[in-house]
Amino acid sequence: MLTIVLPNVLVLAQRAKVSHSWLDHEIALVSPDSAVHRWRSKEWGRLSTVFKSFHTTAMDLADGLMGFSSSTLVDKLSPFVALGNDARAELKQKLDELFLQQFNAPALRADYLYRLSGLWRAVTTFREIVESELVNPDAVRAGWVSVQQAGAELKQMFSDNRIPKGIVLP
Repeated sequence: MLTIVLPNVLVLAQRAKVSHSWLDHEIALVSPDSAVHRWRSKEWGRLSTVFKSFHTTAMDLADGLMGFSSSTLVDKLSPFVALGNDARAELKQKLDELFLQQFNAPALRADYLYRLSGLWRAVTTFREIVESELVNPDAVRAGWVSVQQAGAELKQMFSDNRIPKGIVLP
């Protein structure tokens, strides 16, 4: 009998939180006029904390990209659990090697971190704009458009499935 346990839920939850909750709902779907409204309502102080949390999750996702490797299933599927420790370790190594080749994981991680740092720079600049004493609605709109553009660059990696949607089987 084959028993399947939910695979590496953490990395999948991180992917969803970064792609859907942050990039879609907190950035892409917030219009420049809504950003101005949030500024006038003084919501950006609270949202700054929320964005820091999303950024931490995004960094954790970068560190956990190997969680998409099918090697994460070896200790969870009953046919493999019956193997000895050495055989399972060797199988995990081979599956990780396949994943690294298929996704070029080091380059994927580097590109992801590059785009994430671009988004974080845009968010930081935007935060400086809304906290400035000389801020005006046009500056808020322009700053927010920069955040959206940087967010779209990162989101493209999720849309193109460069960041996998689930465990990658060889």
